[in-house]
Amino acid sequence: MKFMYLHLDNEALMEKIKTSGDKDAFELLYDRLSLKLYNFVYRIVNNSEKAEEIVHDSFFKLYDKRQSFEVGKRMNTWLWNIARNTAYDTLKKKREVLLDADSSLDELIEDCSPDVLEKLIKESESKRLKEALMKLPDAQKDALNLWLEDMSLKEIAEIMDKSEQAIKNLINRAKTKLKNILEEK
Repeated sequence: MKFMYLHLDNEALMEKIKTSGDKDAFELLYDRLSLKLYNFVYRIVNNSEKAEEIVHDSFFKLYDKRQSFEVGKRMNTWLWNIARNTAYDTLKKKREVLLDADSSLDELIEDCSPDVLEKLIKESESKRLKEALMKLPDAQKDALNLWLEDMSLKEIAEIMDKSEQAIKNLINRAKTKLKNILEEK
């Protein structure tokens, strides 16, 4: 029966989930957002199994806390915040930051547009690039990851509880620092 809800946006689906615990609406929301959320979480934990687990946990938390969702707020912002917190809680508990792949990065990032960074991060198996990303301060890494997920500065600011200007600064610093880290090696 999910097809009944295909015309609804994410916020409307979340309202259905909040008011009646609608499982079809929840499944559709999961289908729509799980891959993007996985990509975001993966960049934090750098481990595919952990990222999958965190995505599932985040959706369960969303469902469990559905009554606290504020109608009129962006559902994606709320879910990304849940996932971000869950990812960092997982890292703190396990005290692990896993890096995989072992090839080297030949060229430096010249064009720092989201598309280019996204493509480089997704397609690269470079241990060097992943290590450089992991060296970014958490706030810079989070802002950059959210920006790569095509979130607006306003949405990122809400998730990170900072001003839009602070988010712009974090993203610019992250790009500069990433470039400097890669130039060092």
